[in-house]
Amino acid sequence: VSDNGCGIPAELLAVLGRRRISHRKTGSISASGIALLNARQALEACGGALKIDSKLGFGTTVSLVIPQAGANSL
Repeated sequence: VSDNGCGIPAELLAVLGRRRISHRKTGSISASGIALLNARQALEACGGALKIDSKLGFGTTVSLVIPQAGANSL
């Protein structure tokens, strides 16, 4: 998922999804950052990953890497 928003500062990007932290925007509802933390933990528990790439002034891309299930895993 990508956007062309304002981007995320590097110091915040380094910890985003690794602990409860939120980058609150003016006028947005209050957030605790727990959703990204939970998503990262769930993905890593099954061998996947949550990747966040961002560049200030250009936007952010969030990728969910989900491992493919094998034929015997159903």
